[in-house]
Amino acid sequence: MIATPTPELIGGHIALDLVNTVSWRPDNERRRDNLPDFPALARWCCRVGLLDDAGTHELLTAASGHPRLAQQAWHDARVLREHLHELLTLLVDDSAPPDTIVTPTLHNLLVDALARSDLIGVPMRWQLTAYRPTDLPPLLALQVLDLLQTPQLHLVRRCHDDGCGWLFLDRTRNHTRRWCSSTDCGNRDRARRHYARHRDQTPHKPRTTGTQ
Repeated sequence: MIATPTPELIGGHIALDLVNTVSWRPDNERRRDNLPDFPALARWCCRVGLLDDAGTHELLTAASGHPRLAQQAWHDARVLREHLHELLTLLVDDSAPPDTIVTPTLHNLLVDALARSDLIGVPMRWQLTAYRPTDLPPLLALQVLDLLQTPQLHLVRRCHDDGCGWLFLDRTRNHTRRWCSSTDCGNRDRARRHYARHRDQTPHKPRTTGTQ
């Protein structure tokens, strides 16, 4: 069995890392969904700290006994992800109108998440414990809501690699971060620029003429 890829967590927020579970989103030839099924979704939630190992095992066991519910949960989580990506794209591209509102589908997912959650703690926050596969989409929706309400929302950026498409919060001092990862897309860009400089600086040999 081929292991599900585990993309780097570079978003600076779980909701952004959720959007980034699609690798090479703008490139149709390389595009890859790293959440191909419910087990991959549950394990990803464990990886980002929304579930612990025991809770992940319980959800996977429940999913095996209720495959239709697991399939629906997986579908709803991906719908949530894509609607969030659509909204963030408008914000990143500065094409969102001042009175931007979420899509009806995203709105309903957020409202459903709040209806299932409890308000706890100081400062107070919404909390939901996932006992069933269908609890995962609202658990993720709470993270989406947290991102959309953060004062740092204006710091969401897109990687400058045209084929990457990953999003992140630019918390650098001067807000000049360009790459999802300096060791990934950043390195590729430096390699391309180095190659271009080397190519332009290489002297061309003059042509010679003569008979053979």
